[in-house]
Amino acid sequence: MKKSEGAYYEQLLRFSESHLMLYPYHLSDITVTEMRLSPFSYYVNILTEMLNTEKSYDSLPNFTAADAVRLLGIGRNQYIDLMNQTRSNRKFLRRSKTARELLPQKPAKLTIESWWMTNVGAILESYVKTLSEEEKQVIDKLLDENKAIPAGLLKYSVVTSLYDRGLIYFDVPVDDNDYIYVAPLDGFVMNRVLGDYFETLLYKFFVVIDDQKTRINQLEKEDIKEVSL
Repeated sequence: MKKSEGAYYEQLLRFSESHLMLYPYHLSDITVTEMRLSPFSYYVNILTEMLNTEKSYDSLPNFTAADAVRLLGIGRNQYIDLMNQTRSNRKFLRRSKTARELLPQKPAKLTIESWWMTNVGAILESYVKTLSEEEKQVIDKLLDENKAIPAGLLKYSVVTSLYDRGLIYFDVPVDDNDYIYVAPLDGFVMNRVLGDYFETLLYKFFVVIDDQKTRINQLEKEDIKEVSL
């Protein structure tokens, strides 16, 4: 990656974090592999800054909040508890855990589907030394084939372990003829309703998608024309 290109993506990630935007999943091949910032680490950074500056949980846009719950397991109630802990520590000048240390150290449990495509993430020599033989074999396979591999072709426990450490990431393939269904967000509390252009796009999708399955190619092009990839 060229220096100017690296600076561009670094600025993009800083801007996204500071504006509480969704992780840029469409750039994962760069943000994870080159910039070494997984979605989990991205949301840890956001919540750390929010706790340190005592921002309300309501300041999180809805889709960002939902993604943070999915990856960190931290919703409104958990965030309030963390905020109380950090305030208590500052009030009594305790030398205890920082806001970052209070946050999860690995992603929440994720059900990995067999058809998800597994990609190699940021692999440093220091990381390789800590891998088991099975984990090394999976990483070598991904590197040798130089393309994503369906998760179902790899050992589940190994894939889970590598994912927890941010050494792999997943692409979820979507075809024009696929059907999508939006499941109820049980226990999710709506936050602010105004977000960035991508959040607005997702709301448009929700308007189009009813409680039945909707085919991808039925979504209006007008709904996505404002998104520049």
